[in-house]
Amino acid sequence: MDDGMGNFTMMIARSHLNMTLQKMRQPTNINVQPVAGRGTAQQMFKASMRIFVPNLRQYVDEHYIASSKKEATNQLALLMCQKMFAIGAMKPYKRAAKCVADKMEPPPVGIPPELKSAIGDLLTEMEITPPEQQQDDESTPLFLPVDDAAPDQLEQQDGDCLGWTPPSDNFCPWRMSDQVVHAEAYPRAEEAKLPTLEYKERILRAVNDNSIVLVTGQTGCGKTTQVPQYILDDAIKNNQFCNVVVTQPRRIAAVSLAARVAAERNEELGESIGHSVRFDSVFPRSNQSLIFCTAGVLLKKFDGGLNGISHIILDEVRFFF
Repeated sequence: MDDGMGNFTMMIARSHLNMTLQKMRQPTNINVQPVAGRGTAQQMFKASMRIFVPNLRQYVDEHYIASSKKEATNQLALLMCQKMFAIGAMKPYKRAAKCVADKMEPPPVGIPPELKSAIGDLLTEMEITPPEQQQDDESTPLFLPVDDAAPDQLEQQDGDCLGWTPPSDNFCPWRMSDQVVHAEAYPRAEEAKLPTLEYKERILRAVNDNSIVLVTGQTGCGKTTQVPQYILDDAIKNNQFCNVVVTQPRRIAAVSLAARVAAERNEELGESIGHSVRFDSVFPRSNQSLIFCTAGVLLKKFDGGLNGISHIILDEVRFFF
């Protein structure tokens, strides 16, 4: 139902405002200052914002006073969305379709035939009869199935669904906008001779054939620096769209690994390799690229969906549990 004010709510206003401002290349900061309450000793907070809308060549400003910083900033974001919608600087929020389990096929998960055969032989030897597979009709898919929907139509999804569109030539997943950065892509001239190199083809085959792959190995074998590059180089050689996100538990690891991998490829940081941590980001080109980030940055990206992302690698996955 259209409320005539853009259909914004407190829950989605802040993220919707941030994404719109990023597309305009405008700062997303909200200024919050403590102020004295009227007729009461309780401290209040004033959130204020002033932005410039380039295509309209005018400023938009607003403020809101509340008893907490969170309420003040959220209410201000809602007011700013409604105000920008009223002057034509922001599109209305379009509620996406509900996520329904029967709209999406379950992701394929399999094991190598030789392992399956070995497990069957072991169960037969131990006289164990495997139970019949139960069909779970109540499961809900994580991703909402889409075709070629425009990225701005997938900024928010209802329920537990994440919006997703495949990488393309006219959208930059790192800047969440259509301001793409093109550059010539080249695979590595020489690959590092680390233990993972022996398993390169098996890793690529597993990644291409499965939705979820678990890679284990000793420290220093090349899991973090080589596996993402195998995926990237394979996409470059086959002229495929590819944008890889690699998470790290610490920001210093994300920054240092990005610099190391870029140096290994004889590139400057910001070409095919980038990093994104709080208050510090160097974005790579818009396609056939790889970015190292903290888990918090990835979770924040969930607010706007994973549009344009082809692979997510969770390094040091034990820190997530």
